Amino acid sequence: MFTGVRLDDLEMASVALGDPDGMKSAAVEQMVRQQRVVVFRTRPGSAGEAEQPRSRSDGPSEEDRRMTMFVETRAALTVRAAFDTAVKMRYPVLVVGKAGLRKTVALNWIAAQSGAAYCEVAQHTKAIRPMFLMLHDAYGVQKDSKHTYDLAKDCMNFLGCRYGPTRPLLVDEYQNFTPTVLRELLHLQEHCGFALLLAGNTHRLAGTRRDTHAVDQIESRIGMRFEIGQPTREDCERIGAEHNVEGADAYEAIATYAQNTSLRALCHLLQNCAAATSGEDSIRLPRIETMLRGMSCGSDALKLLHERRNDFAHDVSGPT
Repeated sequence: MFTGVRLDDLEMASVALGDPDGMKSAAVEQMVRQQRVVVFRTRPGSAGEAEQPRSRSDGPSEEDRRMTMFVETRAALTVRAAFDTAVKMRYPVLVVGKAGLRKTVALNWIAAQSGAAYCEVAQHTKAIRPMFLMLHDAYGVQKDSKHTYDLAKDCMNFLGCRYGPTRPLLVDEYQNFTPTVLRELLHLQEHCGFALLLAGNTHRLAGTRRDTHAVDQIESRIGMRFEIGQPTREDCERIGAEHNVEGADAYEAIATYAQNTSLRALCHLLQNCAAATSGEDSIRLPRIETMLRGMSCGSDALKLLHERRNDFAHDVSGPT
């Protein structure tokens, strides 16, 4: 069992795994070292798009696709490194980070590019039988039985390479699982050996206090843990550049806004600004202020752009 690691410690982890040459490609390693980001673009019909449906039966909408067309941060690199590790190790890998870092966008992009199966744990899928149904949906497998035992047996078949190589599985919002259900999923992975990446906002599971024995078994089955660090000012600048933001005052304002809210909120604000300009004009500070006033009902909305909150001073750090 491996202890928690950050992305900066990935080389040390690769040595521990007996892979001193590095489990990451040289390109990814260089980006991580320089704390750079990459542009993730999803285009309909691209060669890297997944051919199999995800758990959402109707697939991603055009709006979902548009929302993914922006500069990803090093948080996305962390998710990608965790995914690569899961594929290489064939052990369950866990990646966690606070809300608003765009983990879900990164997971959807990875699923589209790699063909991995994606599913999101919600209130109606966190029990054992709904979890098996969720896996059927994620892999596009028809549900021929209503009984939990038969559903589990079906999962053993299509996840156990009986019908060909098994695609990796990405599980978002894993913390909504109860320990008992997550233990069942990990047991399934242990039996079938498919690549599994769990992602969420916290290490703590629902119902943890009621089932400490299951938690102990879960801890022993997680192969490696990745923790997503805080976003940097460079992240905000690259997001601003992708949305055609202009002006030093505008870049200072969006960095402050991301510090006071989240990268998710920043992307939403800039996407609204771009929509108002039809994507043809640059986005300057007055337009950002006007849009924020329109989006917010409170009279103090502009403070989010210009006044940094001391209790969030660590959220958007400078490059190190």
